[in-house]
Amino acid sequence: MKIQCLKEELLNGLAPFASQNGFKIIKKSFELSKKTPNGDAKISFLHTFGVEDIKLQPFVEIRFRTIHELCSQHGFYLNYTAFINLFVLEFVLKNKFDENTQWKLALKGNDRFSIHSDKDIVETMDALKPMLSHALSYIDNYSTMDSISRLYNSKPEDEYNPNCSGMDTHCIVGLIASKLSNDNYETIREIYSDIVTKKDFQESTKQSFYSIRDYLDGV
Repeated sequence: MKIQCLKEELLNGLAPFASQNGFKIIKKSFELSKKTPNGDAKISFLHTFGVEDIKLQPFVEIRFRTIHELCSQHGFYLNYTAFINLFVLEFVLKNKFDENTQWKLALKGNDRFSIHSDKDIVETMDALKPMLSHALSYIDNYSTMDSISRLYNSKPEDEYNPNCSGMDTHCIVGLIASKLSNDNYETIREIYSDIVTKKDFQESTKQSFYSIRDYLDGV
């Protein structure tokens, strides 16, 4: 199956859902996207090609304009404020998540769809329905700065947060959200400062963190 055919059929099938929930269909980047008061939200599909099939990983992604602009001003590239694979999200909602969950799902191929034929697209659409409901809840749950702070700062030292790309991102987003939501900033600042100092992060990342921290201290 060609990727263009998959995009066409899947996105056409998602058109009613997109219309009902305020998303625009973006075929080129294979995603549903909508503006929110604080930035953007997306349901996207990462795809890779196997020998006989196309592997499809669905994600929900949230981008907070204020956080991303601040990161950019201080030299840190941030892909999304928060994002999660929908298979992982579904598992987290139903089961206990630990540091191995995400990788176990990936290793077993349980965090993706395998598309061989048109029949698989129909089955994928059926399987996606509850996941899309979870994605909408995720967007609603993390639509404010307070909620982003809770997402990162309820467990500030959690190295296996499935909502971000790594501990460096966790520290920076958590620090910013803590300050902008007035959520225990001084304590959170000390926790993340200690982590960044001790961890083997890239030097450029450390400098971005310190620069952002100095800026927030003066706000």
